[in-house]
Amino acid sequence: MASGSTTRSNSRAPSPTEEWDPTFRRLHHLQRPSRPGSLSASSRSRSASPCTGLFGKMGLTTPTLEVHLLEHQLFLKPSIDENTPTNDPVVQGTVTLLLPKARTLRHLAVRVLGRQDIGWSDNRPYESSIVLDREVTLHDSLSSKSDDDDAHLRLERGEHTWEFSIIVPSSTPTYERSPWGRVRHRVVARAKGLGKLGSEVTSVEKELMLVVNPGGAGHSSPPPSLHARIEGTLDTVCPFGIELQSQHMMVGGLLLFRFNLLPLADRPLVIASIAVTLRQYFTLQSPTDLDHITHPPPDELRLAFLDGSHPPNQGALDADYAYHAYPSTSEPLWASGDTAQQLTLKHLVRLPKDTILRPSTLPGTKAWISLRHVVEVEILYHVPRADGTLGEQQRVAVVKPLEIYSCGAHLPSLMLPEYSFDNPLPEGPPEETPFCLCAMPLHR
Repeated sequence: MASGSTTRSNSRAPSPTEEWDPTFRRLHHLQRPSRPGSLSASSRSRSASPCTGLFGKMGLTTPTLEVHLLEHQLFLKPSIDENTPTNDPVVQGTVTLLLPKARTLRHLAVRVLGRQDIGWSDNRPYESSIVLDREVTLHDSLSSKSDDDDAHLRLERGEHTWEFSIIVPSSTPTYERSPWGRVRHRVVARAKGLGKLGSEVTSVEKELMLVVNPGGAGHSSPPPSLHARIEGTLDTVCPFGIELQSQHMMVGGLLLFRFNLLPLADRPLVIASIAVTLRQYFTLQSPTDLDHITHPPPDELRLAFLDGSHPPNQGALDADYAYHAYPSTSEPLWASGDTAQQLTLKHLVRLPKDTILRPSTLPGTKAWISLRHVVEVEILYHVPRADGTLGEQQRVAVVKPLEIYSCGAHLPSLMLPEYSFDNPLPEGPPEETPFCLCAMPLHR
């Protein structure tokens, strides 16, 4: 990189040497003007701000380094086949260096770091590791064999800015938080030779959110829909059909459950209850010991429980719908009469938000904390005896694997909500409130 600097000015045309470079580009250098009026007032105030106060006049103010990201959330689309190329996203941003006085820069780099912590279920201690480590060097004179100071970059007092871009592989483990571990990604810049006694200056870490979007590398396509149909029989002769439908199968999304039963006229039947349960399975694998794999107990999330005291909502979901275990009652959900009559019901549920339900790990993601999901529909029924009493309770369970996608991959998650006096999203630390809408109510 050339050691010369340029003065910020709106009238100067960009030189050919400042064309975009795919790795980085030094944007500008704002130095203190030698004559009054050579720069605008705003430029002069920015130049003089680092040296205000007593310590600034003495030249003791510490240089500051800041990272500004173009996007704080990137979308990954891993490939199932390793031979298929992927459209890897790129972290883009700028690094701003603010100098209280002229300094010599020896090394400047930007690093994307992914940290992972696994909490084992077999009483082993937490295991921390690095899942992503990418770095781009913006300036490096330390590798020069010359001892001449001209090999280093001499920067004048003021503000200096560089652009950078770093490719993130689509197979990178995405953002994760659960009782069994967490994955975080940060971007940090480091400059050598600018601190006290030539020490290193480090910027504040910027959080980077990585989300798998099955619809595409960008956010133009929403998560896929779901339409699954399962058929079976009760008491070996009464056919039934189950349908699971969702416009976008994602965390915090809506799931429509349909059930149809056609009993026989000479075979009375009593449906005691129907329960819809979502099971969340974790698989933990050690990055240092690939043979060490554990499977913690799955999370059972009750989505719906239908009986005589809890009838189906017929597709009308209450805005204050809560997730909890429903108490069982003795009142049956449905009983057939003397003539065969078809049972048809539908029930709309909302999947839990991301603090409870985590997205599935898709094929192609090299994750050490992986998740899979299955939905189970449990039907409890009785076959009445000839004397009119209920017979022994019988059970039929149907299990269907599901892929649940991140709520951060939905296009409305990146759009501004409607204006309101109150914030509809919960307030908290950035890592507890990712960029999604799964915590918003259904009705405004």
